[in-house]
This record gives sequence, C-alpha cells and structure tokens, in this order.
Amino acid sequence: MSVSFDQFPGPALYLYTLNDTFSPKQISLPPNGHVKIGRDGDLHSAPTKLNGLFDCLSLSRYHARVWGEAGKIFIKDMGSTNGTFVNGERLSDQGVRSEPFQLKSYDVVDFAINLPNRKGIVLYRKVSALVICVFSEEDARAAPRDQQYQEVSSFRARSFTRSQ
Repeated sequence: MSVSFDQFPGPALYLYTLNDTFSPKQISLPPNGHVKIGRDGDLHSAPTKLNGLFDCLSLSRYHARVWGEAGKIFIKDMGSTNGTFVNGERLSDQGVRSEPFQLKSYDVVDFAINLPNRKGIVLYRKVSALVICVFSEEDARAAPRDQQYQEVSSFRARSFTRSQ
C-alpha cells in the first residue's frame, strides 16, 4: 500500500480501518478545495484507496468533507443522518452541519453508527478509521504500512476505549 512520491501532492489524509470495513486509503487534499466523504452513490464513482467514498449504507451520500488549510487538516459533517465522530465526540446533531474540526494524527474518526435490525443485530456497520495527517514526503514514509498499521490501529483503539 504505497504511493509514488516523485512529486508529493500533499497534504493528504491517510485512513486505516479499525473495524475491517474498508482497505487503507491515501486521500490527497487539493489546494483550495475539499474531498467528499460519503457513500458510493452513482454509476460514475466507486470507492478506491485514493478517494473518500465507502461502500457503506450507514453513511450519507455526502456525509462529510475534508480539506487542508494552513498546514492543518479539517473535517466537517455535512448534516449527515448518522453523524461524524472524532475520538467519540459527535461533531453535530443529526441533520446539522458541523463547524470545521481539526484532525490530528492518531485521532479515531467514525463515520456514522452501527445500525441494528429490530433484534439488535447490526445490519450496517459504521466506518471506523485511524487518522494519519500527511504534510510531507517524510510524513508519508513514516506512515504505518500493512501489518504495522494494524498494530498501531489496535493500540490506538485499545487506548481510546480505555479512556472513555
């Protein structure tokens, strides 16, 4: 899971799954723009390791957006039904756009919530991710890879759970 950094596009948001709902993502953040986070919703787009789309019915089609600004990475919930959570804190009420929130490396982001059926069995899972903020080639090289990211994700998830 590596990207060529001959010309580093920076900044980028790397997302590593904490609940086996997606493959690791490396999302480049365009200058003066944002990247949509959401559910795969049409024939012209599909989830890839380089975009913010997920094959997950608990997410809204336009769930959130992320962008880089002044050497920082921000996220904003776009009024999603099932919420965006950073380190367990919901960014806004249902249907209400949140204020921008700064993401930091090793934050845990949950897009949506687990949605159970009437018997309490989870039908649709949330997307839970460990965040790595990448601003340079050095950051990209230092980002967890393959087995290493699973160990970091597992450690961070255990630490986060204990602090709740």
